[in-house]
Amino acid sequence: FSIVRLLRAQVTTFLYISPFLDEFLDLTEEVTVLRDGHVTLRAATADLDSGSLVTAIAGRRLVETEHHRTAAEVMGGPLLEVEGLTVPGRVEDISLTVREGEVVGLAGLLGAGRSELLHAIFGADSKARGTVRVGGAKVGRSTGASVDAGVALVPEDRFKQGLLGPWTIWE
Repeated sequence: FSIVRLLRAQVTTFLYISPFLDEFLDLTEEVTVLRDGHVTLRAATADLDSGSLVTAIAGRRLVETEHHRTAAEVMGGPLLEVEGLTVPGRVEDISLTVREGEVVGLAGLLGAGRSELLHAIFGADSKARGTVRVGGAKVGRSTGASVDAGVALVPEDRFKQGLLGPWTIWE
């Protein structure tokens, strides 16, 4: 960045493309934002802040993380609640809450229990114990009850776990 600033001072022009907004605000004098092939913003950098830049990029105002607001302040009420979910030998005493509008990612190495946890939440593991609520209502421990509650599972191995090859479309 120091080289960019040095060359800029010597009247060298740069076209800077980056997904990092702080770099734009630090290095540029003018910003042009393209969305879907159209210019949505062209302005002097001095007139912008990260919020206005994000709005131009996304097409709508997004929640600003600088304020460090809690999920309860930003999101809707609890939509999925999991309490004490256990699958013997696989996952132990898992509790979590997912609020309306929230996106939660589960990550882990192969064998860490992420897939087993999702199958247990969905009711696809008969050994699972614990409570699952959707919209405050307790969901029975079966895939049918989960589907009735509006829960769906896209399995990791869609061919082996998600395809019912011999069934007809109506089935």
